[in-house]
Amino acid sequence: MVRVLFREGAAAEVAADLISFDAGEAVFWRGEAEIARHALDRMGGVRLAAHRPDPADVMAGIRRHHPRAYERWDDAEDERLLQLDDEGRTAYEIAGVLGRQESAIRSRLLTLTAES
Repeated sequence: MVRVLFREGAAAEVAADLISFDAGEAVFWRGEAEIARHALDRMGGVRLAAHRPDPADVMAGIRRHHPRAYERWDDAEDERLLQLDDEGRTAYEIAGVLGRQESAIRSRLLTLTAES
């Protein structure tokens, strides 16, 4: 999202992810589609909006690499975690086996060893 600032004080919100320039105009694009054009001599500037990714997209990205990320731990998984730790496996190796993030492995081990 960009905010186009015009010299006369007006502004326009444009849901663009790319800006190109053509014959004295700023051309605003969303994906492959042209969505707006504004004459450069009327424009005073462009302000980029802060990008806030969709939380669902963030979670999907994490789960592509760690399928069990942020899911509840069950007793069988806790037992497997402790077994792998007892075998001397690293947090990285255990994360790969259990489909979780390394930080989750370390955190869960701290929790389980504090309980015993």
